[in-house]
Amino acid sequence: MLASLQKNLAGRHWYLIAIAIGLLSIWITPKLPIVDFPQHVAQLALLKDLLQQKSQWSDLVTINYYTPNLFVYLLGLTLSFVFSAITSLKILISIAYIGFVFACIQLRKHFNSDPRLDWAFLLPFFGYGYEWGFVTFIISAPLALFFIFFTDKYVQKTQLTQAILVFAFGFLLLESHGLMFLFATGTACFISLVHTKNIKHFAFVITPHLILMSYFVLLFKLNSDFNSSLGMQQYTLNHVDIHWDLSVDRLFYGLIHTVSRTIMNLPAMASILTIVLVLLSPWLLNLKPNKNNKSAIIFFAVVCAIMLLFPSYILGTRYVFERFAIFLIPSYTFIFSAEKTNKPNKLPQVVVVLLTIGVLSSLCLKTYKNHLFQIETQAIDSALNKLEPNQKVFYLVLDSYSQSNYHTTYLHYPAWYQVNKAGFIESNTDLLGNFARLAPFPVRYRPGVAPELIKDVNEKIMIDFKEYRYIIVRHQLNRGLSDIFTMPTCKPTLVDQVEKWAIYDTGVCRP
Repeated sequence: MLASLQKNLAGRHWYLIAIAIGLLSIWITPKLPIVDFPQHVAQLALLKDLLQQKSQWSDLVTINYYTPNLFVYLLGLTLSFVFSAITSLKILISIAYIGFVFACIQLRKHFNSDPRLDWAFLLPFFGYGYEWGFVTFIISAPLALFFIFFTDKYVQKTQLTQAILVFAFGFLLLESHGLMFLFATGTACFISLVHTKNIKHFAFVITPHLILMSYFVLLFKLNSDFNSSLGMQQYTLNHVDIHWDLSVDRLFYGLIHTVSRTIMNLPAMASILTIVLVLLSPWLLNLKPNKNNKSAIIFFAVVCAIMLLFPSYILGTRYVFERFAIFLIPSYTFIFSAEKTNKPNKLPQVVVVLLTIGVLSSLCLKTYKNHLFQIETQAIDSALNKLEPNQKVFYLVLDSYSQSNYHTTYLHYPAWYQVNKAGFIESNTDLLGNFARLAPFPVRYRPGVAPELIKDVNEKIMIDFKEYRYIIVRHQLNRGLSDIFTMPTCKPTLVDQVEKWAIYDTGVCRP
């Protein structure tokens, strides 16, 4: 009976159903419950308006053609002429999810690992980077995997076709995400080194990577100089601020980050338990590490080194090592050979059944959680839709916690006004504000235009109420506007209040 259940659950149709559930979690709600997603969509919508010369905000922002996210946004821009900006990015995320799983399967086949471990590839895409909304990072993840895949094939069989594929995927990756390119190139160079036959062979196989790295250095220098001209010193080589955050906790949190930002909710706990089972599965399935598979071992070693030793903050970029947890479990499974040991074991059938049930359950819980988020946001979405379009908005999210999503989902939620109403949102706290303030994005503030940042949001905030039509605040209900802002002689009018959200109209303050 158990063998029959294993055969039915291990069938590829169940695997396809699991992928479909993963895709459903992306589409079950109009607005994904991931932190930075509203800002990415707002960037894409504003970029399109600027290129079409339809934006009224061109005096505030300009286009940054040195963006390391160029390829992702070009794809999104192309789709946006057929679909809305939000649908365009959700299409790219969906393609990236399928591409990530497919690339992992191709690498598993290439490394001759066990196909029963393919279930390990379905959850990591929705981990730390996804929940924070690092959209360009997760979209570029399958490009990184294919780059490593074709590099390994190229170094073992130096054919022109493989060299072209290495260069093509490397170039697309370079123009998609700088950190991901550095990770994949570093891994590829180590793989090339261990497979080198002699100096001549090494020089030949490393040439595509050297060309790509030279181009990357040039772009990085141009972007650094551009940032310096805009006064954004935190993104230049002259101001290298690094936070390492080294601790033994990384051993524990690396596992959590594979599937979630936090452990304090049912979907996260289900996913973490499933990942623990994935870690044990190769041993329970009588698999053994393949010591001769140098490429897979290097891949896994590089990911582990990043998770244990890499900075958390560098050159204005937060949560650096945490996001690479997306590769931890896939690279771990690659080091095991598909060949079984000679030890008798009755566990494999149970393991496969539990893996299947665990992954399906985790994906279903994530999908249901996203559905609850849609219900939770209906009231504030309705309130934002009632506001007049084409207005400048100041927002301040002091309480960003979502009851349905169990973490700080609402940090940038007011950016949906910019998306849907062609307005422009701003804030001046350290973690908030329009993403036009940040170097990696295609739409950037013009020099001297961005609001000055303040560090302590517990102090009263001073803004010019005449500059903004609406003030959107999310805070505990017992806090009034006068408790947060240094009030001018006029008092903005409360036009809507939805749970912790409050929307004010500054019309009485404007001439």
